[in-house]
Amino acid sequence: PMEWLAAVLADQELYKRFQISLEHAEITQTGKDKADFVLEKAKTIREESERRAEILRALAGSTLLILLRCLLKDGRGEVPGVARLVFESAASLFKTAAPRLAPPFVKATPPSLVLYASEILHLLFHQASVPPPFQLRDDAAQAIHVLEMPGVARLPLSLGADGREALVASFIVALVDLNLTLPPDPGAKHAPVVLPEAFRGAVLLGEAEAALAEPSGRHEVVSSEVKALLAQSPECLRWNAALALYSLGLDLTTTCEDGFQGSLATWRRRGEQGKLLIAQDMLQRSQRVVASS
Repeated sequence: PMEWLAAVLADQELYKRFQISLEHAEITQTGKDKADFVLEKAKTIREESERRAEILRALAGSTLLILLRCLLKDGRGEVPGVARLVFESAASLFKTAAPRLAPPFVKATPPSLVLYASEILHLLFHQASVPPPFQLRDDAAQAIHVLEMPGVARLPLSLGADGREALVASFIVALVDLNLTLPPDPGAKHAPVVLPEAFRGAVLLGEAEAALAEPSGRHEVVSSEVKALLAQSPECLRWNAALALYSLGLDLTTTCEDGFQGSLATWRRRGEQGKLLIAQDMLQRSQRVVASS
């Protein structure tokens, strides 16, 4: 099951598969050819495909987090059997996949899925001391300035120098792709977390106790966690994704420092100032956190 969940989470072209299925259903129902779809119908199908894909992939990410937490909290130790597969699947969301289905491009990964990918990787870095679940915050931009190291981070798989540099490079690209002003202003305004009706408590990612507490008689496919997450504004999701990535960044600076140095050298040659600024800030921030811990 974890292999299947990881594959669903990592499938960046799932929205295309949904679109093909919905177009086929429309053709079967109406007898019209795809070329005869009016613009409004084509737009509706495209948007519904993207919505369904994001829900299913977020649900896979949430379920993966719950399973990993249960395995670690039950005293079963680390999860080496699936660690590489889950790690690589989550990390793959930090860069856009090569297209395999038409049209020949792939949409950027939504911030909601960047959140799940970051939290999965963060958990795998801290299998010996399981950190608390990620909580959506109104003040995510400000929270970046008070991050703490939850424990000693350990790379959960063997990566060569090239692999560590590639991981760091894709991580920085994921931050850049959020299209935020980074490093954030300490006085940045809040992006409020809006709780859906009847939702109680904070929005926690992959919290097993909250999932088990769901009313058993409702028989709903999508968990209240995923519904609450996807109900947030784009700004709230982007800043919380940035917070999750910065938390993961502290892990990477201590386990892949050579990857940072290699990437910095590459970006200096290319004159990619935005990536340089974010990466240098991450290293300096890590040094301050480690010194104060």
